[in-house]
Amino acid sequence: MKKLLIISTLTFSILGCSNEPEIVLPDVKQVDIKNDQEIIDRAISKNYSLLEGTDSLDAPSKIYKYDHNSQIELSKNYILISWQQHDQTSMDRAIVVAMSTLGKDGGFFIHEVDRLGKVDKRPINGHEVVNSFCAGESCMMKITR
Repeated sequence: MKKLLIISTLTFSILGCSNEPEIVLPDVKQVDIKNDQEIIDRAISKNYSLLEGTDSLDAPSKIYKYDHNSQIELSKNYILISWQQHDQTSMDRAIVVAMSTLGKDGGFFIHEVDRLGKVDKRPINGHEVVNSFCAGESCMMKITR
């Protein structure tokens, strides 16, 4: 019994000593990653300016620019989510969009990029996430479709 008490105390002490805040994600319904309108509908704010152009592979794209230096670029090739590093409002929008396309792992990934400044490419729920980094105070994550 004494050993169990000591082990429990040590485990609690170690777990309770983390400097990392607990990440609490919102409840977000996942949508079809190919449905641009559903993705934009999840982006918290309907207040945006729309730019049309082409992506880096010359496919048509739409860029939705929001306040707090956040934006979402949608094309047939990828989804590009950009936010201002350490800005909670901007990051909240990025988290919701990432979660609506990739599930909870998308939200955790946004936190990881924001905290570390760069994360190597990795698959999340069957989709490849590439070019995820922060430069200056701007961060981005690119999800290939």
